Amino acid sequence: MSDPTLAYLTPEARARVEIDGMLSAAGWSVQHAGRANLSASRGVAIREFILAPGHGRADYLLFVDGRAVGVIEAKQEGATLTGVAWQTAKYVDGLPGDLPTAVEGALPFAYQSTGAETRFTNTLDPEAKSRQVFSFHRPETFARWIGELHAHPLAPTLRHRLRQLPSPDVIAQEIVEELEAALSEFAAIAGSLRDARAGGGPV
Repeated sequence: MSDPTLAYLTPEARARVEIDGMLSAAGWSVQHAGRANLSASRGVAIREFILAPGHGRADYLLFVDGRAVGVIEAKQEGATLTGVAWQTAKYVDGLPGDLPTAVEGALPFAYQSTGAETRFTNTLDPEAKSRQVFSFHRPETFARWIGELHAHPLAPTLRHRLRQLPSPDVIAQEIVEELEAALSEFAAIAGSLRDARAGGGPV
């Protein structure tokens, strides 16, 4: 850690300081739940957001354009992040009923982070899985992805659209058929030219 004052914090508190900095660098306004102002910025990250009874608190709840879009589960450095995905799912299920969300009844974007390592899950993906990322996405990125969801509800993400592409075998077969057709046409033209030359007719 470059800041010597962090040495006096608990490991999880140090992680949150790092996460706060990463969020700010990505364009998020980091706020405490008791003093939250969703209009302060396009992207607002609210710390210690209280969820529905039985679901605890979200370490960070992410809002874009005043609507909840994601959650961050903070862990101390060295913790295994792949094992906390169930906690993030708990937070998604614990959204208060009156909470405005960008996707009805869901938080499509979920992170687990220690400040040194961050994993991300886009639940809009088919067979969504967490993957390691360098840092947090910008609010504008989430806004664009939400727009793509509304514009293309059946294929909202790149992974959906990739699945709709023909298989490599089908593409290869189509290329072969097109080449064979082109060669056949070329051969027919060449034959006509030979016949014309042999007969002394116009080429």
